[in-house]
Amino acid sequence: MVNIDDRTLYFAKVRDSAIIPSKDPGNAGYDIYADIDKPYFKIASHETRLVPTGIASAMSPRWYLQVEERGSTGSKGIKKSAGVIDSSYRGEIFIAITNVNQSDLYITDLSPEELKKTASIDNDSEIIIYPLKKAIAQLVLHEVPDVAVREISYEELREIPSDRGEGRLGSSGK
Repeated sequence: MVNIDDRTLYFAKVRDSAIIPSKDPGNAGYDIYADIDKPYFKIASHETRLVPTGIASAMSPRWYLQVEERGSTGSKGIKKSAGVIDSSYRGEIFIAITNVNQSDLYITDLSPEELKKTASIDNDSEIIIYPLKKAIAQLVLHEVPDVAVREISYEELREIPSDRGEGRLGSSGK
C-alpha cells in the first residue's frame, strides 16, 4: 500500500495506452491527453461528451485538481464543461468537452482522408480534427481551503460591510 505524501501527486494508468500527465517547470497545469480505444472520438457540433483519459489520481486531502482549458483547445472552439477532481476520487478521469463549433470535432491520429473513409463522412462535410497526441486539457493543483462554516441569519449577513451589497451581474460597472 502507498502512503499518501502531502507533497506528492500520484497518477496511475487505467489502460497501458494512457499518457501520464506532465508539465514543464514554469507551467501551472499538467497536460492530460485523451485515451481512446478506437480510431477516433467524435464530438458532434454543440455536443458535450466525456472524453476518457485512461488516468486516475490520488493526492493528499489537502489538494484537489481543477480541469482547465488549454489555449490551443479554447482557440479551436473546444471548451471544458466541468472540472474538479477531489483527492478521494480513484476512478478514471474523464474530461467533459463541449464542441461549440458548427462542424463535428474528431479526436484522432487519422488524416482527414483516412478519417472520412473510416467514419463514412461525406467528402463535402467540414470537420475539425484535434490530434490525439495533443493534450485536451490541463490539470491545475489547488489547495483545499480549510475554513469554518457558520450559519447566520440573512439579516446578519446583510449587515456585513460590502462595496457591492446585493448588486447583481453588471452592477459593478466594470
